Amino acid sequence: MGIDVYESVSFEALWARFTRDLSVPPSAALARELIVVPARGWETYITRRAALEQGCFAHAHYLALGRWMSITLDDVLGRRQAPDRDADALTWAIASVLPDLVGENAFAPVRAYLDADPDRDPRRLVDLARSIGRRFDEYRLYRPKLIEAWSRGSPWPAPADRTPEHAEWQCRLWAKVNERLPIKSVAALLRDLATALSRDAASLPRRASVWHCGSLPPAHLDFLEAVGRHCEIGLYWLAPSFAYWGDMKDRRELMRLLRDSGMTLRAFCADQHIDLLHPLLGSMGRAARESQILLVDRDTETWRFHDAPPVPGRDERPDRMLASIQRDLHRASEPEPAPMTSVDASLTVHDCHSATREVEVLRDQLRDALESDRSLAPEQVVVMCADLETYAPLIQAVFGGTAEEPDRHIPFHIAGRSVRATRPLVDAFFRILDALQGRLGAGDVLDLLHVPMVAERAGVGDDEVRSFAEWVAGSRIRWGLDADHRLEEKLPETDLNTWRFGLDRLVLGYAMPPGTPAMSGDIVALDRGDGMAAAPIGRLWAFVLQLDHFRDRTLSPRPWPEWRATLCELAERMLPVHRDEPGRQRLFDAIDQIVQVAGDGGFDAAVPLPVAAREIERRLDESAAGLPFRPGGVTFCDLTAMRSLPFKVVAVLGMSDGKFPRVETPIGFDLAPHVDARGDPSPRLEDKQLFLEALLAARERLIVTYQGRDLEDQKARPPSIVVDELLDAIAQSKTPPPDAHALDAEDDQDDRDDSRFWRARLVVRHPLQAFSPRYFDGGERFCHSYEDAACRAATALAGAPKPPLAFAGSVLPAGEDPAEISVRDLRRVVESPWEILLQRVGATVSDFEEIVHEREPLVLDSLERWRAGDTWTRDRIDGTPPGPLRRRLRREGILPAGELGAQTLDDIEAAAEVVVTRATERGGTGRVESKLIRIEIDRINVAGRIEGCDAGAIRRATFSKLQLKHVLRLWVDRLLLSADTAASGDAHMVFREADEVTIPPVDPDEAMGHLQDLVGLYRLARCLPLPFFSESASTVIRMMHKEKLDLDDSDFARRAAYQARWAYEHQRDRKADADRFPVRAAFSGRHPFDMTCAEAPGFESGGREPLFLALFERICRPILRVAPSLEGVFN
Repeated sequence: MGIDVYESVSFEALWARFTRDLSVPPSAALARELIVVPARGWETYITRRAALEQGCFAHAHYLALGRWMSITLDDVLGRRQAPDRDADALTWAIASVLPDLVGENAFAPVRAYLDADPDRDPRRLVDLARSIGRRFDEYRLYRPKLIEAWSRGSPWPAPADRTPEHAEWQCRLWAKVNERLPIKSVAALLRDLATALSRDAASLPRRASVWHCGSLPPAHLDFLEAVGRHCEIGLYWLAPSFAYWGDMKDRRELMRLLRDSGMTLRAFCADQHIDLLHPLLGSMGRAARESQILLVDRDTETWRFHDAPPVPGRDERPDRMLASIQRDLHRASEPEPAPMTSVDASLTVHDCHSATREVEVLRDQLRDALESDRSLAPEQVVVMCADLETYAPLIQAVFGGTAEEPDRHIPFHIAGRSVRATRPLVDAFFRILDALQGRLGAGDVLDLLHVPMVAERAGVGDDEVRSFAEWVAGSRIRWGLDADHRLEEKLPETDLNTWRFGLDRLVLGYAMPPGTPAMSGDIVALDRGDGMAAAPIGRLWAFVLQLDHFRDRTLSPRPWPEWRATLCELAERMLPVHRDEPGRQRLFDAIDQIVQVAGDGGFDAAVPLPVAAREIERRLDESAAGLPFRPGGVTFCDLTAMRSLPFKVVAVLGMSDGKFPRVETPIGFDLAPHVDARGDPSPRLEDKQLFLEALLAARERLIVTYQGRDLEDQKARPPSIVVDELLDAIAQSKTPPPDAHALDAEDDQDDRDDSRFWRARLVVRHPLQAFSPRYFDGGERFCHSYEDAACRAATALAGAPKPPLAFAGSVLPAGEDPAEISVRDLRRVVESPWEILLQRVGATVSDFEEIVHEREPLVLDSLERWRAGDTWTRDRIDGTPPGPLRRRLRREGILPAGELGAQTLDDIEAAAEVVVTRATERGGTGRVESKLIRIEIDRINVAGRIEGCDAGAIRRATFSKLQLKHVLRLWVDRLLLSADTAASGDAHMVFREADEVTIPPVDPDEAMGHLQDLVGLYRLARCLPLPFFSESASTVIRMMHKEKLDLDDSDFARRAAYQARWAYEHQRDRKADADRFPVRAAFSGRHPFDMTCAEAPGFESGGREPLFLALFERICRPILRVAPSLEGVFN
């Protein structure tokens, strides 16, 4: 019996000893082999490696050392004598007793913190209780004397005059918690364990193998000593150095001593017989150093120390940078500067612009390693991420994008992600809880229906979700379930823009015939044509009702047992739990554990949903990882999972300043700093230790990446401090080749120092884009890429620029004429002729998109204001009284609620009534009917309706400002009506701001001639995008009127073309034509104002004249001849 400690810097040496010990058969044939590992990834590694070497390896039981200690205490002492009192149990016990104690004088600091929140948010209490609980748990493990003093009723183990400020209230709180939840320090429990084992040790395994690296709490050594007296323990200690370096001094420790000596550092160390510690061990190895000091102090007969002999056959290549640094670290002392003849690929640091670029650069570096060494297998590569959850989606995108290309694909798997990231049901569950905690905005609810798990349970398909988005936007749903929900948010009690409001509009719209807006009570039917169906509307309604139901159930705080029932019911009713049984079990187990722990701690208070959701997610995050580690392919994990395990290639992602190592925020009431002790936990020191272990674990290559350039301004960013310290250590211990500075003769003398040399050679500064020519010109050794697509792009980028491909690079064949076109198609000839070609080739483009908004309307944009004003104008002319019309507009959800909405409607009414009055004066009273026409023009039938026909005349009114496109549309309708019925009335249109346009009657034969010309342009527009734009045309009309010149004047034509082009590209109060998506699509690869008449059939006689001006003559000149007064209208 006893503990055999095998210490080595070589994992291979320890592994040889470990497998030798395992070769001894256990005392019982079916006994499990207990293996204690420092991280969860070791289980897969040990199992697979042992099986490959021995042919079979099974029935091993893996535990963490702390977990083994808890299980042993429970087995030997029983739950009553050694209850599990972790930070969770302490948290809820503290939260249950703290509110009754804050009134005491000693608790003044705690009372001040809680009173700082006037609403007394329960989250504040739980957060404080958790922070105190963690401190208490650490005191139990690392400060047993403090716990023993508290058990005696003394707030501090030292003399009273040294008692820290916060010791008294913590002692009082501990005593109160101890009454409800009996607690012992770990040291006391271990003393009880030793006594119990001396009587009966049958529950212990016959032997155990314990792997250790990094920090080790003193209590864990005490546990091993207590257990080691009764079973065989092999402790395999992987140390950074084979020397004892606990008494070595690093540079910072020696600076004060050196200050007055007048000697150099190395001379001082030689004179005083001081070993100077390697700077990386002094900075990054402090946790391991503490463990070495604690372990060496164990000099009882239970401990037997051995050196693991080195394993022959490992080629360390001392001439390579990585092996040289590792050799220096193994010796512990700071080395004398030694020359390096060259810079190799064994250690490289990569400066990238973003996390995505880090992953792309890593892919290229791994591909280079695999191509350079054909014996290297992907499973011999590990990639450690400082923030795995951030990098995991990027890894999946970059490395998974080549899955269909076996020659380029690097097999990989991401291990150790959170449960939420790997179990779709768990993620969907928390998305629902997130939505219930919010205002249930339109986007939030639709986003839920995009979650596959949620959509499946609701019976909703992808196409239906897209329809829902259109309906939600059209019915103007913004947020909130109903008026009561808005009132709960301390806003006016109105159902406008809520889900109840919008769903009522949807249902009534489905019930009413298409095209007939109607109002029933306070509900305005949503007119969506024939696009609505009963079943999808019912599913959307049912889903919102489910959210309403569970929002009511989760609105008020509840005790944990009630939360269990409510949340489990939510999961069962809103998610297909049968599709992800492991996720369901993990979720329900986490809830049950919290209920159990809170109950054990005596916490029976009600907590709100935010606290419940956060605690469940935290419990899941602290449980085992969502995806197991598996062999085969490159392993991506965090830095702890595979710590210290040897791999040929080790890569570390995310070594950016501020991201790694973690920044420690001191806790003001923490008493640990007031009591000296070794082995204290420190997240920052632990992170540094992890980087040191990654450096030592790499056998052939170490690849480090960080974000060293700003994406926007290219400013330099520093790497993590661990990278800086590594580069500084290299500069201190390695001298450049003799001709290194000669190669840098172009640099300033001050810049040619060793530090700058090594940083310039080891840090690879990558370009912003993966297709930079730098990757393929062979000019930089470590800046290369194997991506074919990036190479093609880089080649194109380095060559002469090529003109972009035009959407219609040549005139398309005319093909057969359509048998019939609509009136709307003919109007397109004069409004937007380029849309005709897009329509012919099946390109569906639109400037308008149904956008789901979540902010309720407060200030109407120009489009919403026009819609309301045009509705008012049209309905008032049709004879609708103002009262019902105001009521209907208010109930459509366009306007703001309350007084603001009433004032907005007053403004719209005042402006619209001016248009109504003008239209009435021109005889536009009563409902004006539309006329159905069908006429053959040049062998093409034109059919459709012309609105506003009245006894051979056209009477129209609009809330729009006067624009040429309205006039041109009126002109086409005037021509069609004249040619079809020989109508003799004029065409009149009233606009906002007192503008009016009148087009006199047109002779039927003349009208037919103009229509034939328009049909000819329609045929041409089906073959070529015609560059005609009404805003640019109105600019030309204004110039003609102002300067009294015509396009026959070549100088005027040139200036008019320039101004028309400027109007195409710039507009002051609306989107310019050049910025409209359909225009960009139709004229991609060319500028419409660069098109000439020579390109258009039928216009060849114009030669190099701009095609726009020729189209202006064909489209606008006829109307200006018929109605010359129009020239002055557009000024």
